[in-house]
Amino acid sequence: MHSHHILTLSENALGGNDYIIGDIHGDAASFSENIRRLNPNDRLFLVGDLTDRGSDSAGVIRVIKLYQASYPDRLYIVRGNHEDSCLRTISLLEKSGDRFSQIPYSADNKASLEKWILHSKELTSEHAELKNLKNHLKDGGDWLVRLIREELLSGDITLKSQDDPTFAFNKFVYGPNSLVRFMKELYETLPTVIFVEGKKPFYVVHADMPVSDEALQERIHKQSGLDASELRYAVYAREPKEDARSNTRTLIREDLRSNESIISYSGHNIVTYLKSAIIRENANAVNIDVASYKTNVSLRVNHTQASCEYVGVNVQVALDKFQNLQSLSEKLNAHLASQDQQYKKVNESELVPLIKLRMKFPNKLLDKLGNNKKVEPLSPSKRSPNCIDNKRQRSDSRPDMHLGENGLGTPNKLHPSNLFSERVSPKKLKFQDDDNSENGYTGSQDSVHSLSRTNTSN
Repeated sequence: MHSHHILTLSENALGGNDYIIGDIHGDAASFSENIRRLNPNDRLFLVGDLTDRGSDSAGVIRVIKLYQASYPDRLYIVRGNHEDSCLRTISLLEKSGDRFSQIPYSADNKASLEKWILHSKELTSEHAELKNLKNHLKDGGDWLVRLIREELLSGDITLKSQDDPTFAFNKFVYGPNSLVRFMKELYETLPTVIFVEGKKPFYVVHADMPVSDEALQERIHKQSGLDASELRYAVYAREPKEDARSNTRTLIREDLRSNESIISYSGHNIVTYLKSAIIRENANAVNIDVASYKTNVSLRVNHTQASCEYVGVNVQVALDKFQNLQSLSEKLNAHLASQDQQYKKVNESELVPLIKLRMKFPNKLLDKLGNNKKVEPLSPSKRSPNCIDNKRQRSDSRPDMHLGENGLGTPNKLHPSNLFSERVSPKKLKFQDDDNSENGYTGSQDSVHSLSRTNTSN
């Protein structure tokens, strides 16, 4: 189900594997190889930042479009900061379409980029919009401007008549074959957090989990979503670094989660060259961004089988060139194996999950229960009228969640067993760690579209 910015899925009951890969950033070759290796019952989760920087961002979008057409419930994506950048660029060009179409175009990518940056001030008088566009162009977003220009020339995008009442806000008319249209509609509906429940639950988020396990379950139960500061944190949080930008960055906090939290998979902070940790033990967070646009491989986690491997057209070349890749995968494999052992021990213990207890017992009884205590459920006649599974539900029946400073939550003491599922349904670039896109994030609800459809697929 969707709860605004949170997508909740049941565990994969079809016998397939759940895979997660890091930021793709336009590396269509390794992404296509990941898709090629999937079986029909497998699911693939992407941590966001699908495009920009790499050699074939448009190719990545085309592969997603083709795969989703055949397997609509097998590919899941969370929103990253580059999805925000792309949507801002599209919005600006939609408003300035007539002026944009007049900017000189060159088949040479570098020449076009320089011309568009030079002429960008002709597109808007808004300083923030102009800054966002320039930053996106410099951070590998020029492919999108070229694609929009090419679709204008081909007729996949046309300009509205000036008599159209929406002309001032959006001058584009998208044809049915427009790749820009597909990408825009896809990006606008991406969740910020994916939660996969079951006996081996996990989260997928772009930068870092913005709240504790308990707080997130409360949001899901209330269908209240995330607030603006939490949305920003989930998409933009960076590991602290000793540079001037640390004063303006949204930094990863160490007080939100604990080593007993449900495992989360993210990207955003490159582990290959920038020395970001692949595993943050104190939050049970795994970062799998190996700069695919530079290494031409992706680090693919098989959460179901508790293992990871590199996938690409020529993995050995990448391992020879980037020698720390091997040690990163070895460290992650060890962590995943350790997590798997914990899952097995917990699943065999027949402990009553705390999340279930919170849904069935009143607050006073919960205060007497520890995290790992075996408790027999009360019979219906002895249940409190405040229990939420009674027909007479009360808004105050749920225990309070202590969200802490800025509403971002405090470290929780939940074990993975607490989230068992009750469902039975079957151009060469340097390594970049750029926060320019964060400067354009407004934190408003309009910047992340609400999601309301229910998903019951596996």
